[in-house]
Amino acid sequence: MQELFLERVPNGVYVGIDPGYDRCGFAIAKKADQSLEVLDWGYVTSKPETAFVDRLFEIGSDFENLLKKHKPQVVLIEEVFFSKNKKTSLNIAKVMGLLVYLSKKYKAEPFVINPLKVKKITTGNGRATKRQVEFMVKQIFKNQFGTMVDDVFDAFAVLYAGLVGRFMSVRG
Repeated sequence: MQELFLERVPNGVYVGIDPGYDRCGFAIAKKADQSLEVLDWGYVTSKPETAFVDRLFEIGSDFENLLKKHKPQVVLIEEVFFSKNKKTSLNIAKVMGLLVYLSKKYKAEPFVINPLKVKKITTGNGRATKRQVEFMVKQIFKNQFGTMVDDVFDAFAVLYAGLVGRFMSVRG
């Protein structure tokens, strides 16, 4: 990571989230001094056969536990990309709303970032492929992890791009 980038990021715990209701990826890191240490990563799932409100409750409960455990200062959430499937997009937007609510409830500042901006900051190309994002995440975080699902790579990209987007514009 660039020294200038880390210099501007306040010490604290940060969460990057790729929202979804089948699988919701997360990446958690702690910034201390001039390093960004990965604390936790993974994804939460909900059972497809259950009612959507129950799926929201499952996701909310899992994220509530993560927020209680890690006590982040900022939660970076990728904005829903509206696709042709309006129902899917609306349901992901509901998950985003839940995540924003939980962030505020646990005294973390929610910060929503556009998916094109995530790709642009992470790879230099706003239209990058999933493989290009994955490659850059491995470079940025020094390949600290083994095999992961796309949602987790995306959460790391959200974490990085959110921190760069949020703190690089700060004037020293």
